[in-house]
Amino acid sequence: FYQTCTEVGFYQTCDPDSDCPFTSSPWVNTLSMNLDLCTHAFGISNTSVLANVETSNGQYGGRTPDIDRILYVNGADDPWSSQSIVVSSTTHDLPAIVVEGASHHPWTHPPLATDQQTVKDARVAIRQQVSAWLALAEEEVTAAAVAAA
Repeated sequence: FYQTCTEVGFYQTCDPDSDCPFTSSPWVNTLSMNLDLCTHAFGISNTSVLANVETSNGQYGGRTPDIDRILYVNGADDPWSSQSIVVSSTTHDLPAIVVEGASHHPWTHPPLATDQQTVKDARVAIRQQVSAWLALAEEEVTAAAVAAA
């Protein structure tokens, strides 16, 4: 929880008048309640939490990181995907895979015959992407060695 107060600010909330299926009275899981916990638990004010999130987004690029070779894989039904990149970048090598019908990272689990096809397909796509990057890195190392010789 400390990291949500000092860096990422991701709170799973069910605010009044939202589409959250778990909203009920008394509204015990609101953004305000989560921010207040930062103050009570760690002495970090609401304003500081917001500033901390802005700092982290600036440092790491937020939704538009200035870096290459990161693969973002998300389940279409995963609530954490709202904090991720779900559309491939057009300016960097940052592919995104959205696994339909999947929640939180089933493609990282050992394969089972009962796995849904979209999860099986995601494993193949991940393997292909990582293999392509490893081959590219090997070419770059070889080229650098030749240039240095």
